[in-house]
Amino acid sequence: MDELNNLLDEMRFYLVAAGIPKNQIRIRGGNHKVGTFAKAFDWLHDLYMHFDYKNHVYVYNLRPPKIWERYTTMHITGLREQVMLKESSQTVRALWKTKRPPIFGTRNRK
Repeated sequence: MDELNNLLDEMRFYLVAAGIPKNQIRIRGGNHKVGTFAKAFDWLHDLYMHFDYKNHVYVYNLRPPKIWERYTTMHITGLREQVMLKESSQTVRALWKTKRPPIFGTRNRK
């Protein structure tokens, strides 16, 4: 479980930057079996090692976080790095949605 939490903590900043809701970037509470954690870790590690995730991290790191914030605050759009970040974010969001284990996120309410 610690390895899963550590990896998720390492990735959280970039996943949020990709537009993934913060409530999905957490481990649901409850009594989970060891196999559930193992499958979740394998899935998350595959995402971490995926070329598109690595590309997203690279693109985001082209500018410091304060610059990205300034672009938003000053309503600057259309710059090449913004276009690249938008494309990489869409790809990472699609990867996040693909076969994501239900252990991530909030508990479904009926």
